[in-house]
Amino acid sequence: MKFLNRVNYLSRFTYLFILAGISLSSLILVILFAELSNYQKLSNLDKAKFEFEQKKKNITKFYEQYKRFLISLDENTIFLKYLTNPNEENHENLLSLFDTLMSDKPEVTQLRYLDETGKEKIRIDRNFYGEIPNIISEVSLQDKSKRDYFIETMALEQNMIYVSKLNLNIENGKIEKPIKPVWRFAIPIVYKNKRRGILIVNIFANKFLQELIQSNTFNVDVFDQDNQVLVSSFENRPQWTKDLEKTPILEKDKFILEDILIDNINNEVLHIGFTPKDWALSFFEFVNSKIIILIFIIFIISFILAYYLAKIPKKLFDELESQQKFILQQSKLSAMGEMIAMIAHQWRQPLNGISVLIQEIEIKKEMNILDDEQFNFATTNIKNTLNYMSKTINDFRNFFKPSKNKTEFNFLDTVSQSFELSEVRLKDKNIEYEIKYSHKLDLNCFLILSFESEIKQVFLNLINNSVDAFLSKNIEKRKIIVNLKCDNDLIYIEFIDNAGGIDNKLIDKIFEPYISSKESQNGTGLGLYLSKMIIEKNMRGTIIAENIENGAIFKISIPKIK
Repeated sequence: MKFLNRVNYLSRFTYLFILAGISLSSLILVILFAELSNYQKLSNLDKAKFEFEQKKKNITKFYEQYKRFLISLDENTIFLKYLTNPNEENHENLLSLFDTLMSDKPEVTQLRYLDETGKEKIRIDRNFYGEIPNIISEVSLQDKSKRDYFIETMALEQNMIYVSKLNLNIENGKIEKPIKPVWRFAIPIVYKNKRRGILIVNIFANKFLQELIQSNTFNVDVFDQDNQVLVSSFENRPQWTKDLEKTPILEKDKFILEDILIDNINNEVLHIGFTPKDWALSFFEFVNSKIIILIFIIFIISFILAYYLAKIPKKLFDELESQQKFILQQSKLSAMGEMIAMIAHQWRQPLNGISVLIQEIEIKKEMNILDDEQFNFATTNIKNTLNYMSKTINDFRNFFKPSKNKTEFNFLDTVSQSFELSEVRLKDKNIEYEIKYSHKLDLNCFLILSFESEIKQVFLNLINNSVDAFLSKNIEKRKIIVNLKCDNDLIYIEFIDNAGGIDNKLIDKIFEPYISSKESQNGTGLGLYLSKMIIEKNMRGTIIAENIENGAIFKISIPKIK
């Protein structure tokens, strides 16, 4: 039977339920994450296809808008009058028309008419999106006959539209700062079967491009056939890498969809790539509050369940403690009975001696032969005997007096005193005893900090068990041997007798309460149980019993300081 150790099951149950709850929550989150991940991939692909179609429609719509704009301007009567007669009045009317059209379109950065020689005849500029247009004076107009867009547009058929590559605006051979992405649309002017120049409109492309890469679900890259990045929604990622001579960063392996946005306009193919945003992070940001609430609920439920479940072992503990107290009380009563029996053994002979001396005094007194010397001798012997009996009572009283505090004592002396308390009974039953230890040992090695009275009680129980075992068997040479050893940490004891050993049916249960090998002698079966509890619970030591040839051995180890 193991000794009762009260355990705080409230904290254990609480930890258990919290751990189980968090584990279950984590498992649910993992499963939810895996399922959502698979669902998200399929959903993202559908969303990417939808967004691609929308963006391509916007590109087409944008393209068609400025195609119609240029065609309608080409067919405008004011423009045709100017071509028929470019006098000052018609020139002013055309400037006014250009200015009005610019004012209605805040994204247009430049609207120009170039004659058949490439000379700018009318030009209205705007430096920033939505700014008031600025009419360029005649002296500031430039010759653009060498520019690619003029040459290529002049080569087109009537009503065909020239569309430039998407690039940064260049002024006087340098990229304009701050950078201005520009998209040019131009149309050749054919009047009365004669080429009369071109109409060209420059568009601020930045706003349109930012709308192109805008997405709640994806990071979007727009890049050309050479993998040069034009724009990207990734933060701190190089853009306009070709124009600005930067190294492009494209992670195509992360694209959920890649497709052609503009196909071979002016020998340029623009691609668009969709990369899912870190939806897992968004997912955990979304469920973060839910997790906190869940854990909080788990804590509350855990404490409630733990509280009520902990009451079950508490009731068991209370019941077991009650039983254990009852057992200990019985063991104390048993020990008290053994103490009385031992006192009776110790006192029997002294009482007989006192009785004889008193009778001798009485007889000599009646015969008038009691002299002072004989009287003093008798009274001295009686006093000495009474002192011996008083000392015996004190020894037994101190033996059973509970030790509340640990004290330092010599283990060897304590063992010797235990045998001295039983010496009369041992002699009466013809039992010899011997305490062995190495004489080379420093006796300080046997110093121990513990409960001395409890050590004596253990040895008294062992001695009494051996005496009872000897009495149940016909053994002539009866002997008890105690071997003592010690090291820096432990004291080792071997208690050996030759009383025939312990019944094999009982040896495994010998330390359980109410298990006794001396039922015929009214044994309570509490002595060894109490001894084991003292050694293992109170002193944190060990005790085992084994049979040897013709007897039994009890092996004990006790820490010196615990």
